[in-house]
Amino acid sequence: MVLFDNSGNLIPKADYPVAHVFRTGQVVSNSEFVYKRADESTVIVSCNAAPVLDSRGQITSVLVSLSDITGRIAVESKLQLANDELRKLSSLDGLTGVYNRRYFNEQLRVEWEKHAVVGVPMSLIMLDIDYFKSYNDTYGHQGGDMCLKTVASEIRDSLQVPESFIARYGGEEFGIVLPNTTKQEAAELAEFVRVRVENNRIPHSKSTVSSYVTISLGVATLIPTFDQDEEMVVAYADKCLYEAKKTRNRVAVYEQLEASMSEG
Repeated sequence: MVLFDNSGNLIPKADYPVAHVFRTGQVVSNSEFVYKRADESTVIVSCNAAPVLDSRGQITSVLVSLSDITGRIAVESKLQLANDELRKLSSLDGLTGVYNRRYFNEQLRVEWEKHAVVGVPMSLIMLDIDYFKSYNDTYGHQGGDMCLKTVASEIRDSLQVPESFIARYGGEEFGIVLPNTTKQEAAELAEFVRVRVENNRIPHSKSTVSSYVTISLGVATLIPTFDQDEEMVVAYADKCLYEAKKTRNRVAVYEQLEASMSEG
């Protein structure tokens, strides 16, 4: 008999359930292992083992019960995959395929707390497609949907920072969360994204700043603390986005890191 654990590692014979009971005198309950048959096929087994004692309290034998749980494990595995897929879908925007507002809010809070522990900066970019209402009115809702999907894809493909992500914040507005990123790094990425979107050359005849679809971006970088919450970085990034939208197709960066910390 050859037994393996659920990770495929060979179980030493000294750790087999019967050997364990003889060695320790302890009951084995619902121990799962993989049993390889002579024909190389495998079965997942749940084992219970208990010592049988004589009148002097010595172990004379071990009572063992085995249950084939291969089918149950297969069903549980499929169910887990289905649940994982549902969880993933619930966190994605149905149109663009990037994360949705719900995921953005939850994960931004997680990142804020993680950065507060270690005291390092994180950055947030909020961006908006310029004159998107005019684009929708001119090219129709199908054209607008395609524009949103293309812009989201361009932004997603631009992200190189580990654990960074883009989310559709609402309508034509997106948020980019950049863990462990300085103001300069975030500003450079924002400019890279701005240029990349315009260079995609999506026609926009109603724009007053370009012949193509453009975006405006606001960048904020803060060192999180537990005295503040993640809404602060959102507020500063939104403020910068508002400034950028005054002239459109540009990046505005929050420059008052030290002041923001003292204001808290």
